[in-house]
Amino acid sequence: FIQALKTHSVTDVVRMCEPTYSKEYFEQAGISVHEMTFADGGTPPDDVLEAWRQLIVRRYKARTPADAGVVAVHCAAGLGRAPVMAAIALIEIGALDAISAIEKIREKLRGAINMRQFTFLQSYKRTVKSGKGNCAVM
Repeated sequence: FIQALKTHSVTDVVRMCEPTYSKEYFEQAGISVHEMTFADGGTPPDDVLEAWRQLIVRRYKARTPADAGVVAVHCAAGLGRAPVMAAIALIEIGALDAISAIEKIREKLRGAINMRQFTFLQSYKRTVKSGKGNCAVM
């Protein structure tokens, strides 16, 4: 798994679920692991949203080359928490509207984002003000 992340130049892994693996292996490979957990099927609390925004801005709108990076995000089943955070990144960095971000994610992952999360994303307000960044769904 680490080799696949390295192939895509991933610098950060964000874990949205309870830990099921040791982050030491990732850190030894030069990949930082961030814990940003919230309830399965739920929406992210403000502290998780703020930590997520800070990370994606630091990596995708880097002020220096040393700050640039690629962020991977995952949760247990991969249908709710991680797709919600990916949608937020697409809204913030990719400058997409919520519906376009959800459609882009669902093209790759059918069944992603439940109704509660969909409603949350529809009401989500973009906070990053300047220019379009480089954010993709893989």
